[in-house]
Amino acid sequence: MNENKLRQSILIFDYASKVLEKISQDGFLELEKQAVFDRKNRVSATEFKTTISFTDIENSNHQIAESTKKFLQIIPQALFVSFQTELTLKLLIYQKNNQEERGHDLSHLFNQLNDSIKNNLIKSITEKLNISEDQFNKFLTTNSRIFEKWRYHHEPADIYHLDMKFLKPFYEELYTKIEKS
Repeated sequence: MNENKLRQSILIFDYASKVLEKISQDGFLELEKQAVFDRKNRVSATEFKTTISFTDIENSNHQIAESTKKFLQIIPQALFVSFQTELTLKLLIYQKNNQEERGHDLSHLFNQLNDSIKNNLIKSITEKLNISEDQFNKFLTTNSRIFEKWRYHHEPADIYHLDMKFLKPFYEELYTKIEKS
């Protein structure tokens, strides 16, 4: 494993996810101004994308279509945040256990960390987000296979859930644990 290349990949996906987050937020605000959304009845990106076909977006010059394209950047953003979290977990596992892990399941990767790091992460995230350890485990499970599921968002499937309010702080906290070289 080349730690420097892995570290560079993490930073590339981190930057890209932040750019996409800004675009998605701008799209959401534009849609909100156009009364597509209201703050009381927010819908998830997945629920919203099922209500508008991509053909309608591609064939329309309407401002709602443009705003929708921006808003839907939450899909690649979710992929990038999930993937950078996966890479960070793999780097931590390699640094702490000297073993290379494969796969995309964040719960599985998290469970490969030693107990000290896991407990420290759980404590940090539960305090930061004001959640219980049970809620932490539920959020981790909910978000653990985003990279696998969301990259095939075009295929018919159940609605996939995502909680960026958990995933982003989880990634950020993981990143602080990487040994700098």
